[in-house]
Amino acid sequence: MRKSMMTVAVLATAASLCALGVTSASADERPDVAGSVVGGSASADQPSTARNGTAYVGGGTWTYGVWDGRVHSLFNTARSTHRASVKSNGVLVRSDWVALTRTAYAHRPAAIAGNQAFWDIRG
Repeated sequence: MRKSMMTVAVLATAASLCALGVTSASADERPDVAGSVVGGSASADQPSTARNGTAYVGGGTWTYGVWDGRVHSLFNTARSTHRASVKSNGVLVRSDWVALTRTAYAHRPAAIAGNQAFWDIRG
């Protein structure tokens, strides 16, 4: 009995660690109900050795991921005012809306899993 409980615990731990390493991130544009705000999101979970990535969305550059124990979202565009947001442990943090060509930046402590990054433009 003890051996089978240990096996189950080891398999559960291995499965959760594998899930953290294979999480993919893809940006998807989503229109706001009013049609004036457009944005996207991605999972920010990735092995701790690398940033998740950079995407070219909303007419600008969005960098997101988990590094230094925090989930980050940085977004810059010359198209319109914009912001960056992150979510971990159920807490959403948003940057202020920033002017064209300024970098919007949001970050907070990372969760073990379920970290998310977002970008938005308006106008």
